[in-house]
Amino acid sequence: MNKLSRWQISLIFAAVLTLGVGLAAALITERGGSALPQDAGQWQSVSAQSTTQELLSSGKLLPAQMIEITSPVAGSLAALGVSFGDSVSKGQVLGRIDSPELATQLRTAQAAQLRSQLQDGAVLAGEEPADVLNARRRLLTAQTTLKTAQTRQQESSALYSKGFVSRNDDEAAKAEVVNAEQQVTLAQEELKAAARKYAPDQLQALKLEAANKQAELAQMYERQKQLTLTAPLAGVVLYPQTQESRNEQPPRELAVGGRVTAGEALMAIGDTSSFLIRAYCTEAEYAWLEVGADVQITSGALPEHSFSAKVSKVLGQARSRRGGGFGDETAYEFQVAFATPDLPEAQRRKLRVGSSVKLKVSQASSAPQTSIPLAAVQWAPDGAAQVRWRASAADAPQIKPIRILRSGPGDVLVRDALAGEVWVPSAQQNKAPEAASSFKRMFGLEE
Repeated sequence: MNKLSRWQISLIFAAVLTLGVGLAAALITERGGSALPQDAGQWQSVSAQSTTQELLSSGKLLPAQMIEITSPVAGSLAALGVSFGDSVSKGQVLGRIDSPELATQLRTAQAAQLRSQLQDGAVLAGEEPADVLNARRRLLTAQTTLKTAQTRQQESSALYSKGFVSRNDDEAAKAEVVNAEQQVTLAQEELKAAARKYAPDQLQALKLEAANKQAELAQMYERQKQLTLTAPLAGVVLYPQTQESRNEQPPRELAVGGRVTAGEALMAIGDTSSFLIRAYCTEAEYAWLEVGADVQITSGALPEHSFSAKVSKVLGQARSRRGGGFGDETAYEFQVAFATPDLPEAQRRKLRVGSSVKLKVSQASSAPQTSIPLAAVQWAPDGAAQVRWRASAADAPQIKPIRILRSGPGDVLVRDALAGEVWVPSAQQNKAPEAASSFKRMFGLEE
């Protein structure tokens, strides 16, 4: 048997060493190790927990209901009995609009209705129309004239046969009868024509025309009443919303004699029996904020009081607003229904429309959440947050994406339950240069 050379012995030793390392790695994996690289660190237990979310915001007191007062017609402001900010009662006169055009239309409608009443009123009341009555009288006169002419013609014929009158006189008597018969025929046609005007269908048309004229006049009277502006509810006189929302233009101040257009919003009456507060939250706060969250309200006008309310609406449309030195940021509007508190009148009046208030909103989390150490957060190449997680020591680890809700000095709050263990690298690894940038990316990914 040939003796092995030195290099053959070295080759066999390397092969055996490689095989031993592979078997050791397989044994570690089988006993609960990980196919993922094991950095220096330790597994730390985490569990889902119930937390209370809080946010601080501010807003303004707005009336829960606001009705705009618009000009019913084009014209001028003839009178103004209130100023912006005045308290009014329901039905109180606010002002009056003068409209020459509407006054002319009213007089025209009055004249048309009066003519209809004079011409057709007796007919609609069941009396015989005047033109029918006149035609009947003319027919009666023509019939009487015909009878008289026929009597004279008979007498003339008898006298002519005896030679007492001439032939010309007898012919004249006959011509008079013919003329009277024609007059009777004309009068009969006139009576028929007049009667046709008041047949049942024609009478129905007259009734409809009369009703239309009456309705038009009533409408003119109603529009005339609308020229007097009254408060539809008890509250406070405010600038209309359409003008209040125009940031580039100041609200219009009303002046007696000023021109107004039809449909123009002149003022608004806000119901101050309850208030509505509009406020804004960040994108991360919007992720957990829900209707019904508890709200504590404080006002600078009444610093000694704190009022309780509820979030009544959370709007899902994002808007951009200027942040505190960091450019534009995304904000979401939410609303708080705030009933007028039971306070002495002198104190309650301090809660004016437009007053600024501070809000503290708190809400117990409805979805499961987990607090994990900040050092356990890793970052994927695309910037997404993730952790190395396993359900128990007997399970294989896996990379699990996470959604960060809130960050603290040493931990982060993650949406959803992550019951089990997360891998926390050693402190030396946390001091790597990329740790600071990862921390900043974490804040940028907050929901």
